[in-house]
Amino acid sequence: MILLITPSGRAEECAKALEQATSECVQIAQNFRQAVTQLRAEEYQAVVIDQCLMEAEPGESETVL
Repeated sequence: MILLITPSGRAEECAKALEQATSECVQIAQNFRQAVTQLRAEEYQAVVIDQCLMEAEPGESETVL
């Protein structure tokens, strides 16, 4: 399973593209707080983080990393 962290309005489209490319289930977190909750509840093979979100919230991104 892959966790996609992005506030993008196109998150669903990105998730579908990742699923097709990797044959893995993709879950979406809209922000870092949601991501932390999901990371505590599930195991993921990969985490994909929107770079714009990392730049906008550097302190929050450190918590996830």
